[in-house]
Amino acid sequence: MRMAIGFESHSGTTDAFVLGSPELRATGSTKAEARVALEVTLRSRLGSGEIEYIDLDRTESYVERAARVTDEERLDWEQLVADIYTERDAEKAAEFPE
Repeated sequence: MRMAIGFESHSGTTDAFVLGSPELRATGSTKAEARVALEVTLRSRLGSGEIEYIDLDRTESYVERAARVTDEERLDWEQLVADIYTERDAEKAAEFPE
């Protein structure tokens, strides 16, 4: 997996961080140490299942994804939506009684 990282220097230390996710960062006394520390942190999070790989080589269109939806998935989705609307309607009825 390749990702873009950035660096920030602070009073004799350097932080390495994942661009777009500044909470994913590590500190070292040099740029190289910060990079290695960030790599160790990311590998640890990968190993624990906190983060995963996804394949972004090809973007699938909504039409392509919809063509692969099974009847069971569609029925599950429709039931989920119906449940959400039922819950919302009950909340609104309680909030605004007639």
